[in-house]
Amino acid sequence: MKAAVSVVSCVVMLIIGAPLAGAAPVLVNNPALFADANRSINFEDIAVAPGDTVAITNQYAGLNLVFSPGLHTDTAFPPLAPAVLGAVSASNGDPGCCPSITMNFIGGGATKVGFDLISLDQAVTAIDVYTILGGVSTFAGTVVADTGLEIKFFGVLADALDPGAKFDSIMLTTLLAPGVQSGFIMDNVVFTAVPEPASLALLGTGILGLAAKARRARRGRA
Repeated sequence: MKAAVSVVSCVVMLIIGAPLAGAAPVLVNNPALFADANRSINFEDIAVAPGDTVAITNQYAGLNLVFSPGLHTDTAFPPLAPAVLGAVSASNGDPGCCPSITMNFIGGGATKVGFDLISLDQAVTAIDVYTILGGVSTFAGTVVADTGLEIKFFGVLADALDPGAKFDSIMLTTLLAPGVQSGFIMDNVVFTAVPEPASLALLGTGILGLAAKARRARRGRA
């Protein structure tokens, strides 16, 4: 009985504690911190005809990630060859399109997200990063982009000191005026998605079922 109560307590604490975690997002550039990410997107599974683009919105909803409207894929970045030649990247490089990229993590949020970033515009040298949790936006830091078309890795941890912390969304923005041309590419996104509370409750129910079955088995042997 004590074991069952202990399991229930742990599950309840997980369910209650997750939304109460006070996140202090941290911007980092060490890819080793994302080696254990449970989701990976390189956009190369989206079929794009030469010279054409395809809008990116909810193609990766099955991986718990939905992108903001306006993003598109592209395969024609000759100045970047051979680094991304043939690779499909998420970009907001259309004139006046969208000087920001928002990633919404559905089904429970995420604890971390990392990505390669390339600036295509001499005017885009700094990109501000925000995390959003429960509708509240928090500034995580500023990405310093390289105007020499260098590919850089960046990532955001929901809280470097609290592995249970999470965020619902992150936003990358150049904070340029509407209609001002800007361009930067995001590629090779990796992130750690977390289960929604309902999934944790189901997990707890399953554990309790196993505990009850084990108790019945012990009684049968007694």
